[in-house]
Amino acid sequence: MVREVGEVSLPTFKIRSFFVSLHFTLQQALMGLKLLHFSDIHFIKNAKFDLDEDLRNEIERDLQSLLHQFVKIDAILVGGDVAYSAATEEYENAYNWLKSVCKIVDCSVENVLTIPGNHDVERGKICPMVESVHADFKRLRSRADIDHKLGQFLTRGASAGLLKPFDNYEAFAQRYGAVPERESPLYWEKDFQLNGAKLRIRGINSAFVSNKGDHEHTSKLMTGTHQTKLKREDGVIYCVLCHHPPEWLYDGEETEKDFLTRAKLHLYGHKHKIKVLQQGKSLKLAAGAMHPERQEQDWEPRYNILDLEIVFNNSKPFLQVKLWKRVWSADKTKFVPDFEEDGSEFCSFQLALEDGELEKAAHGEIKSIPKNDDEVQMKEVELIDPSAPSPRRKLLYMFASLPYHKKLRVAVNLELIRDEDSDKNEVQKTQAYFSRAEEYGLLHELWNQVMIENDDEDDQIPNPF
Repeated sequence: MVREVGEVSLPTFKIRSFFVSLHFTLQQALMGLKLLHFSDIHFIKNAKFDLDEDLRNEIERDLQSLLHQFVKIDAILVGGDVAYSAATEEYENAYNWLKSVCKIVDCSVENVLTIPGNHDVERGKICPMVESVHADFKRLRSRADIDHKLGQFLTRGASAGLLKPFDNYEAFAQRYGAVPERESPLYWEKDFQLNGAKLRIRGINSAFVSNKGDHEHTSKLMTGTHQTKLKREDGVIYCVLCHHPPEWLYDGEETEKDFLTRAKLHLYGHKHKIKVLQQGKSLKLAAGAMHPERQEQDWEPRYNILDLEIVFNNSKPFLQVKLWKRVWSADKTKFVPDFEEDGSEFCSFQLALEDGELEKAAHGEIKSIPKNDDEVQMKEVELIDPSAPSPRRKLLYMFASLPYHKKLRVAVNLELIRDEDSDKNEVQKTQAYFSRAEEYGLLHELWNQVMIENDDEDDQIPNPF
Protein backbone atom coordinates (compact mmCIF):
# COMPACT_ATOMS: atom_id res chain seq x y z
CA MET A 1 0.00 0.00 0.00
CA VAL A 2 1.32 3.41 -0.99
CA ARG A 3 0.83 6.31 1.40
CA GLU A 4 -0.35 9.55 -0.16
CA VAL A 5 1.12 12.96 0.58
CA GLY A 6 -1.38 15.43 -0.78
CA GLU A 7 -1.92 14.29 -4.37
CA VAL A 8 1.58 12.83 -4.76
CA SER A 9 2.45 9.21 -3.87
CA LEU A 10 5.25 8.78 -1.35
CA PRO A 11 7.72 7.16 -3.78
CA THR A 12 7.09 9.94 -6.30
CA PHE A 13 7.43 12.51 -3.54
CA LYS A 14 10.79 11.00 -2.51
CA ILE A 15 12.05 11.00 -6.09
CA ARG A 16 11.08 14.63 -6.55
CA SER A 17 12.62 15.52 -3.20
CA PHE A 18 15.83 13.78 -4.28
CA PHE A 19 16.06 15.82 -7.48
CA VAL A 20 15.21 19.04 -5.66
CA SER A 21 17.96 18.23 -3.16
CA LEU A 22 20.36 17.34 -5.98
CA HIS A 23 19.57 20.60 -7.80
CA PHE A 24 20.14 22.55 -4.58
CA THR A 25 23.44 20.74 -3.98
CA LEU A 26 24.67 21.44 -7.51
CA GLN A 27 23.56 25.05 -7.21
CA GLN A 28 25.48 25.43 -3.95
CA ALA A 29 28.57 23.83 -5.53
CA LEU A 30 28.45 26.30 -8.39
CA MET A 31 28.13 29.26 -6.01
CA GLY A 32 31.14 28.29 -3.88
CA LEU A 33 34.81 28.67 -4.68
CA LYS A 34 37.23 25.76 -4.75
CA LEU A 35 40.95 26.45 -4.37
CA LEU A 36 43.90 24.11 -4.80
CA HIS A 37 46.67 25.28 -2.49
CA PHE A 38 50.38 24.43 -2.90
CA SER A 39 53.41 25.99 -1.25
CA ASP A 40 57.17 25.46 -1.40
CA ILE A 41 57.07 23.51 -4.63
CA HIS A 42 60.85 24.02 -5.11
CA PHE A 43 61.29 23.04 -8.76
CA ILE A 44 64.87 22.27 -9.78
CA LYS A 45 66.76 22.64 -13.06
CA ASN A 46 67.96 19.10 -13.66
CA ALA A 47 64.84 17.17 -14.60
CA LYS A 48 66.94 14.04 -15.26
CA PHE A 49 67.81 13.78 -11.57
CA ASP A 50 64.49 14.90 -10.17
CA LEU A 51 63.69 12.79 -7.13
CA ASP A 52 60.31 14.52 -6.76
CA GLU A 53 58.90 13.45 -10.13
CA ASP A 54 57.13 10.48 -8.54
CA LEU A 55 55.63 12.79 -5.88
CA ARG A 56 54.10 14.99 -8.54
CA ASN A 57 52.74 11.99 -10.39
CA GLU A 58 51.10 10.83 -7.16
CA ILE A 59 49.60 14.29 -6.60
CA GLU A 60 48.08 14.10 -10.07
CA ARG A 61 46.67 10.65 -9.36
CA ASP A 62 45.35 11.81 -6.00
CA LEU A 63 43.62 14.79 -7.59
CA GLN A 64 42.01 12.54 -10.19
CA SER A 65 40.66 10.34 -7.41
CA LEU A 66 39.12 13.38 -5.68
CA LEU A 67 37.38 14.88 -8.71
CA HIS A 68 34.08 13.22 -7.89
CA GLN A 69 33.96 15.37 -4.74
CA PHE A 70 34.95 18.70 -6.31
CA VAL A 71 33.98 18.39 -10.00
CA LYS A 72 36.51 21.15 -10.79
CA ILE A 73 38.96 23.56 -9.14
CA ASP A 74 38.40 27.28 -9.70
CA ALA A 75 41.92 28.56 -8.95
CA ILE A 76 45.35 27.33 -7.89
CA LEU A 77 47.31 29.27 -5.25
CA VAL A 78 51.08 28.79 -4.95
CA GLY A 79 52.42 30.24 -1.70
CA GLY A 80 56.01 30.96 -2.70
CA ASP A 81 59.30 29.15 -3.34
CA VAL A 82 58.19 28.16 -6.82
CA ALA A 83 61.81 27.48 -7.79
CA TYR A 84 64.83 26.33 -5.86
CA SER A 85 67.46 28.78 -7.13
CA ALA A 86 65.26 31.16 -9.19
CA ALA A 87 66.62 29.86 -12.51
CA THR A 88 64.56 30.30 -15.69
CA GLU A 89 64.57 26.55 -16.35
CA GLU A 90 63.10 25.89 -12.90
CA TYR A 91 60.19 28.21 -13.64
CA GLU A 92 59.59 26.54 -16.99
CA ASN A 93 59.42 23.17 -15.23
CA ALA A 94 56.96 24.61 -12.71
CA TYR A 95 54.89 26.22 -15.48
CA ASN A 96 54.61 22.97 -17.44
CA TRP A 97 53.61 20.96 -14.38
CA LEU A 98 51.01 23.49 -13.22
CA LYS A 99 49.58 23.45 -16.71
CA SER A 100 49.12 19.68 -16.53
CA VAL A 101 47.48 20.00 -13.10
CA CYS A 102 45.06 22.59 -14.49
CA LYS A 103 44.01 20.12 -17.16
CA ILE A 104 43.36 17.40 -14.56
CA VAL A 105 41.21 19.59 -12.30
CA ASP A 106 39.52 21.51 -15.14
CA CYS A 107 40.95 24.85 -13.97
CA SER A 108 41.61 27.60 -16.51
CA VAL A 109 45.39 27.70 -16.98
CA GLU A 110 45.46 31.45 -16.39
CA ASN A 111 43.78 31.02 -12.97
CA VAL A 112 47.03 30.19 -11.19
CA LEU A 113 48.14 32.81 -8.67
CA THR A 114 51.56 32.85 -7.08
CA ILE A 115 53.75 34.87 -4.73
CA PRO A 116 57.54 34.87 -4.30
CA GLY A 117 59.45 33.17 -1.49
CA ASN A 118 63.09 33.36 -0.48
CA HIS A 119 64.03 30.66 -3.05
CA ASP A 120 62.59 32.89 -5.78
CA VAL A 121 65.40 35.39 -5.19
CA GLU A 122 68.16 35.01 -7.78
CA ARG A 123 71.14 35.36 -5.45
CA GLY A 124 73.55 36.13 -8.31
CA LYS A 125 71.71 39.42 -8.89
CA ILE A 126 72.25 40.61 -5.32
CA CYS A 127 75.08 43.00 -6.14
CA PRO A 128 77.08 44.87 -3.45
CA MET A 129 74.70 47.84 -3.67
CA VAL A 130 71.64 45.61 -3.07
CA GLU A 131 73.50 43.83 -0.26
CA SER A 132 74.01 47.19 1.40
CA VAL A 133 70.33 48.05 1.02
CA HIS A 134 69.36 44.68 2.53
CA ALA A 135 71.65 45.32 5.48
CA ASP A 136 70.11 48.77 6.03
CA PHE A 137 66.60 47.30 6.04
CA LYS A 138 67.52 44.41 8.34
CA ARG A 139 68.90 46.81 10.94
CA LEU A 140 65.41 48.24 11.35
CA ARG A 141 63.11 46.90 14.04
CA SER A 142 60.09 49.21 14.32
CA ARG A 143 57.24 49.23 11.81
CA ALA A 144 57.52 53.04 11.58
CA ASP A 145 61.20 52.85 10.52
CA ILE A 146 60.46 50.06 8.04
CA ASP A 147 57.60 52.06 6.51
CA HIS A 148 59.75 55.18 6.24
CA LYS A 149 62.60 53.44 4.43
CA LEU A 150 60.27 51.41 2.23
CA GLY A 151 58.41 54.59 1.32
CA GLN A 152 61.67 56.17 0.16
CA PHE A 153 62.23 53.31 -2.29
CA LEU A 154 58.65 53.11 -3.55
CA THR A 155 58.12 56.85 -4.05
CA ARG A 156 61.50 57.62 -5.61
CA GLY A 157 61.38 54.86 -8.19
CA ALA A 158 64.31 53.05 -6.55
CA SER A 159 62.44 49.77 -6.13
CA ALA A 160 63.69 48.45 -9.51
CA GLY A 161 67.17 47.73 -8.17
CA LEU A 162 65.80 46.23 -4.96
CA LEU A 163 63.50 43.91 -6.92
CA LYS A 164 65.91 42.96 -9.72
CA PRO A 165 66.68 39.55 -8.11
CA PHE A 166 63.01 38.68 -8.82
CA ASP A 167 63.28 39.17 -12.61
CA ASN A 168 63.06 35.46 -13.48
CA TYR A 169 60.27 34.90 -10.97
CA GLU A 170 58.23 37.84 -12.30
CA ALA A 171 58.61 36.63 -15.91
CA PHE A 172 56.97 33.40 -14.70
CA ALA A 173 54.29 35.08 -12.57
CA GLN A 174 53.35 37.60 -15.29
CA ARG A 175 51.72 34.79 -17.26
CA TYR A 176 49.04 34.71 -14.59
CA GLY A 177 48.84 38.45 -14.03
CA ALA A 178 50.29 37.79 -10.56
CA VAL A 179 52.72 40.71 -10.59
CA PRO A 180 52.30 44.03 -8.80
CA GLU A 181 50.93 47.10 -10.54
CA ARG A 182 53.03 50.25 -10.74
CA GLU A 183 50.96 51.85 -7.96
CA SER A 184 51.75 48.98 -5.57
CA PRO A 185 55.19 47.56 -6.49
CA LEU A 186 55.21 44.79 -3.89
CA TYR A 187 51.75 43.18 -3.85
CA TRP A 188 48.95 42.25 -6.22
CA GLU A 189 45.19 41.77 -5.71
CA LYS A 190 42.60 39.66 -7.53
CA ASP A 191 38.87 39.34 -6.86
CA PHE A 192 36.95 36.08 -7.24
CA GLN A 193 33.21 35.78 -7.59
CA LEU A 194 31.71 34.19 -4.47
CA ASN A 195 28.04 33.80 -3.62
CA GLY A 196 26.98 37.11 -2.10
CA ALA A 197 30.42 38.75 -2.10
CA LYS A 198 33.86 38.82 -3.70
CA LEU A 199 36.87 37.05 -2.26
CA ARG A 200 39.80 39.42 -2.66
CA ILE A 201 43.16 37.65 -2.59
CA ARG A 202 46.18 39.82 -1.84
CA GLY A 203 49.54 38.32 -2.78
CA ILE A 204 52.33 39.75 -0.62
CA ASN A 205 56.11 39.84 -1.17
CA SER A 206 57.72 39.04 2.19
CA ALA A 207 61.08 38.22 0.57
CA PHE A 208 62.09 41.58 -0.94
CA VAL A 209 65.17 41.80 1.33
CA SER A 210 65.82 38.06 1.44
CA ASN A 211 69.38 36.77 1.05
CA LYS A 212 71.58 33.90 2.20
CA GLY A 213 71.75 35.37 5.71
CA ASP A 214 68.01 35.00 6.46
CA HIS A 215 67.35 33.65 9.94
CA GLU A 216 64.17 33.39 12.00
CA HIS A 217 65.80 35.05 15.01
CA THR A 218 68.87 37.01 13.90
CA SER A 219 68.10 38.17 10.33
CA LYS A 220 64.37 38.39 9.78
CA LEU A 221 62.37 39.82 6.90
CA MET A 222 59.47 42.31 6.76
CA THR A 223 56.31 43.35 4.92
CA GLY A 224 55.53 47.01 5.75
CA THR A 225 52.14 48.69 6.21
CA HIS A 226 52.00 49.30 2.45
CA GLN A 227 51.36 45.57 1.96
CA THR A 228 49.39 44.58 5.05
CA LYS A 229 46.83 47.37 5.46
CA LEU A 230 43.72 46.02 3.74
CA LYS A 231 41.21 48.59 2.52
CA ARG A 232 37.66 47.79 3.63
CA GLU A 233 35.11 47.73 0.81
CA ASP A 234 31.47 46.65 0.80
CA GLY A 235 31.00 43.12 -0.45
CA VAL A 236 34.70 42.21 -0.15
CA ILE A 237 36.14 39.37 1.96
CA TYR A 238 39.93 39.28 2.19
CA CYS A 239 42.32 36.37 1.88
CA VAL A 240 46.07 37.06 2.26
CA LEU A 241 48.75 34.92 0.67
CA CYS A 242 52.17 35.49 2.28
CA HIS A 243 55.19 33.19 2.14
CA HIS A 244 56.72 33.99 5.52
CA PRO A 245 54.64 33.62 8.70
CA PRO A 246 54.65 36.53 11.20
CA GLU A 247 57.34 34.99 13.43
CA TRP A 248 59.78 35.36 10.52
CA LEU A 249 59.13 39.13 10.21
CA TYR A 250 60.55 42.04 12.18
CA ASP A 251 57.14 43.67 11.86
CA GLY A 252 55.34 40.36 12.36
CA GLU A 253 53.24 41.60 15.27
CA GLU A 254 51.85 44.48 13.21
CA THR A 255 51.44 42.24 10.16
CA GLU A 256 49.39 39.72 12.11
CA LYS A 257 47.24 42.43 13.69
CA ASP A 258 46.47 43.93 10.29
CA PHE A 259 45.49 40.52 8.96
CA LEU A 260 43.43 39.47 11.98
CA THR A 261 41.33 42.65 11.85
CA ARG A 262 40.70 42.69 8.09
CA ALA A 263 41.27 39.23 6.53
CA LYS A 264 39.33 36.02 6.98
CA LEU A 265 41.95 33.69 5.49
CA HIS A 266 45.72 33.86 6.15
CA LEU A 267 47.71 31.44 3.96
CA TYR A 268 51.42 31.01 4.75
CA GLY A 269 54.28 28.82 3.54
CA HIS A 270 58.01 28.55 4.26
CA LYS A 271 58.03 26.46 7.45
CA HIS A 272 57.21 23.15 5.68
CA LYS A 273 54.97 22.08 8.56
CA ILE A 274 51.20 22.32 8.40
CA LYS A 275 49.40 24.30 11.07
CA VAL A 276 45.70 25.21 11.11
CA LEU A 277 44.31 27.64 13.66
CA GLN A 278 41.02 29.50 13.90
CA GLN A 279 41.75 32.72 15.73
CA GLY A 280 38.69 34.87 16.33
CA LYS A 281 36.99 35.42 12.99
CA SER A 282 40.06 34.40 10.96
CA LEU A 283 41.58 31.12 9.83
CA LYS A 284 45.38 30.79 9.70
CA LEU A 285 46.83 28.02 7.55
CA ALA A 286 50.54 27.24 7.37
CA ALA A 287 50.47 25.10 4.25
CA GLY A 288 53.26 22.59 4.63
CA ALA A 289 55.56 21.98 1.65
CA MET A 290 54.80 20.09 -1.54
CA HIS A 291 58.53 19.48 -2.11
CA PRO A 292 60.26 19.75 1.28
CA GLU A 293 64.03 19.42 1.61
CA ARG A 294 64.81 15.70 1.77
CA GLN A 295 67.44 16.39 4.41
CA GLU A 296 64.76 17.77 6.70
CA GLN A 297 63.72 15.81 9.74
CA ASP A 298 60.20 14.33 9.40
CA TRP A 299 60.19 14.99 5.64
CA GLU A 300 56.47 15.12 4.74
CA PRO A 301 55.07 16.43 1.42
CA ARG A 302 51.62 18.06 1.56
CA TYR A 303 49.02 20.04 -0.34
CA ASN A 304 45.53 21.35 0.46
CA ILE A 305 42.11 21.91 -1.08
CA LEU A 306 39.80 24.63 0.23
CA ASP A 307 36.07 24.84 -0.50
CA LEU A 308 34.67 28.29 0.34
CA GLU A 309 31.00 29.22 0.61
CA ILE A 310 28.89 31.85 2.31
CA VAL A 311 26.27 30.31 4.58
CA PHE A 312 23.72 31.57 7.10
CA ASN A 313 23.42 30.31 10.65
CA ASN A 314 20.54 31.77 12.69
CA SER A 315 20.26 34.48 10.01
CA LYS A 316 23.89 35.48 10.57
CA PRO A 317 26.33 35.23 7.63
CA PHE A 318 29.51 33.15 7.82
CA LEU A 319 32.31 32.24 5.46
CA GLN A 320 32.34 28.46 5.60
CA VAL A 321 35.73 26.90 4.87
CA LYS A 322 36.08 23.19 4.27
CA LEU A 323 39.73 22.13 4.28
CA TRP A 324 41.03 18.88 2.83
CA LYS A 325 44.62 18.27 4.01
CA ARG A 326 46.42 15.75 1.82
CA VAL A 327 49.65 14.20 3.10
CA TRP A 328 52.25 11.79 1.74
CA SER A 329 52.13 8.32 3.28
CA ALA A 330 55.59 6.72 3.36
CA ASP A 331 53.98 3.34 4.06
CA LYS A 332 51.48 3.47 1.20
CA THR A 333 53.74 5.62 -1.04
CA LYS A 334 50.86 7.82 -2.07
CA PHE A 335 48.89 10.84 -0.86
CA VAL A 336 46.16 10.14 1.68
CA PRO A 337 43.78 12.22 3.82
CA ASP A 338 45.18 13.76 6.98
CA PHE A 339 42.19 12.50 8.93
CA GLU A 340 40.52 14.55 11.64
CA GLU A 341 40.02 13.15 15.14
CA ASP A 342 36.44 12.16 14.27
CA GLY A 343 37.63 10.23 11.21
CA SER A 344 36.52 12.87 8.70
CA GLU A 345 38.61 13.55 5.60
CA PHE A 346 38.16 17.30 5.98
CA CYS A 347 37.75 19.91 8.70
CA SER A 348 35.19 22.69 8.56
CA PHE A 349 35.27 26.24 9.93
CA GLN A 350 32.65 28.98 10.06
CA LEU A 351 34.12 32.49 10.13
CA ALA A 352 31.65 35.20 11.14
CA LEU A 353 31.36 37.99 8.57
CA GLU A 354 31.54 41.64 9.54
CA ASP A 355 29.09 44.34 8.46
CA GLY A 356 29.91 45.27 4.91
CA GLU A 357 31.74 42.05 3.99
CA LEU A 358 28.55 40.65 2.52
CA GLU A 359 26.17 42.41 0.15
CA LYS A 360 22.61 41.59 1.22
CA ALA A 361 19.12 42.44 0.11
CA ALA A 362 16.52 43.75 2.52
CA HIS A 363 15.46 40.36 3.91
CA GLY A 364 18.89 38.83 4.31
CA GLU A 365 18.90 37.23 0.87
CA ILE A 366 22.16 37.11 -1.03
CA LYS A 367 22.35 39.85 -3.62
CA SER A 368 24.26 38.92 -6.76
CA ILE A 369 27.30 40.94 -7.79
CA PRO A 370 26.76 42.55 -11.22
CA LYS A 371 28.98 41.00 -13.86
CA ASN A 372 28.48 43.16 -16.95
CA ASP A 373 31.68 43.93 -18.85
CA ASP A 374 31.54 47.71 -18.39
CA GLU A 375 31.34 47.44 -14.62
CA VAL A 376 34.15 44.88 -14.43
CA GLN A 377 36.44 47.13 -16.49
CA MET A 378 35.83 50.01 -14.07
CA LYS A 379 37.02 47.99 -11.09
CA GLU A 380 40.47 48.78 -9.76
CA VAL A 381 40.93 45.12 -8.87
CA GLU A 382 40.65 42.52 -11.61
CA LEU A 383 37.56 40.33 -11.13
CA ILE A 384 38.03 36.66 -12.00
CA ASP A 385 34.81 34.73 -12.51
CA PRO A 386 35.70 31.04 -13.07
CA SER A 387 32.27 30.44 -14.60
CA ALA A 388 32.92 33.12 -17.26
CA PRO A 389 36.62 33.18 -18.25
CA SER A 390 37.96 36.56 -19.37
CA PRO A 391 39.31 36.74 -22.97
CA ARG A 392 41.60 39.59 -21.91
CA ARG A 393 43.10 37.51 -19.10
CA LYS A 394 43.53 34.56 -21.45
CA LEU A 395 45.28 36.75 -24.02
CA LEU A 396 47.69 38.17 -21.44
CA TYR A 397 48.49 34.63 -20.31
CA MET A 398 49.23 33.47 -23.86
CA PHE A 399 51.21 36.59 -24.82
CA ALA A 400 53.32 36.57 -21.64
CA SER A 401 53.98 32.83 -22.09
CA LEU A 402 55.70 33.36 -25.45
CA PRO A 403 59.51 33.37 -25.56
CA TYR A 404 60.76 36.95 -25.55
CA HIS A 405 61.96 36.89 -29.18
CA LYS A 406 58.42 35.97 -30.25
CA LYS A 407 56.86 38.65 -28.07
CA LEU A 408 59.25 41.13 -29.65
CA ARG A 409 58.26 40.03 -33.15
CA VAL A 410 54.58 40.49 -32.30
CA ALA A 411 55.31 43.94 -30.85
CA VAL A 412 57.20 44.95 -34.00
CA ASN A 413 54.41 43.72 -36.28
CA LEU A 414 51.81 45.74 -34.34
CA GLU A 415 54.10 48.79 -33.89
CA LEU A 416 53.90 48.65 -30.10
CA ILE A 417 57.54 49.50 -29.30
CA ARG A 418 58.55 52.97 -28.06
CA ASP A 419 61.94 54.57 -27.33
CA GLU A 420 61.17 54.74 -23.61
CA ASP A 421 61.10 50.92 -23.48
CA SER A 422 64.88 50.64 -23.79
CA ASP A 423 65.52 50.85 -20.03
CA LYS A 424 62.76 48.39 -19.07
CA ASN A 425 63.22 44.71 -18.21
CA GLU A 426 61.37 41.93 -20.02
CA VAL A 427 58.39 41.95 -17.67
CA GLN A 428 57.95 45.73 -17.98
CA LYS A 429 58.28 45.62 -21.77
CA THR A 430 55.71 42.82 -22.02
CA GLN A 431 53.27 44.82 -19.91
CA ALA A 432 53.91 47.95 -21.96
CA TYR A 433 53.28 46.14 -25.26
CA PHE A 434 50.06 44.60 -23.97
CA SER A 435 48.79 47.89 -22.49
CA ARG A 436 49.40 49.71 -25.77
CA ALA A 437 47.61 47.04 -27.76
CA GLU A 438 44.66 47.45 -25.40
CA GLU A 439 44.80 51.26 -25.55
CA TYR A 440 44.93 51.30 -29.36
CA GLY A 441 42.11 48.76 -29.79
CA LEU A 442 44.44 46.08 -31.18
CA LEU A 443 43.53 43.12 -28.99
CA HIS A 444 41.94 41.35 -31.98
CA GLU A 445 45.14 41.72 -33.98
CA LEU A 446 47.27 40.82 -30.94
CA TRP A 447 45.32 37.58 -30.49
CA ASN A 448 45.88 36.64 -34.15
CA GLN A 449 49.60 37.37 -33.90
CA VAL A 450 49.93 35.35 -30.70
CA MET A 451 48.16 32.40 -32.33
CA ILE A 452 50.69 32.52 -35.19
CA GLU A 453 53.59 32.40 -32.73
CA ASN A 454 51.98 29.88 -30.37
CA ASP A 455 53.30 26.32 -30.73
CA ASP A 456 50.90 24.82 -28.21
CA GLU A 457 48.00 23.08 -29.93
CA ASP A 458 45.96 23.18 -26.69
CA ASP A 459 45.90 26.98 -26.86
CA GLN A 460 44.60 27.27 -30.43
CA ILE A 461 41.34 29.04 -29.55
CA PRO A 462 39.05 31.09 -31.83
CA ASN A 463 39.56 34.85 -31.55
CA PRO A 464 37.00 36.22 -29.04
CA PHE A 465 37.75 39.91 -29.74
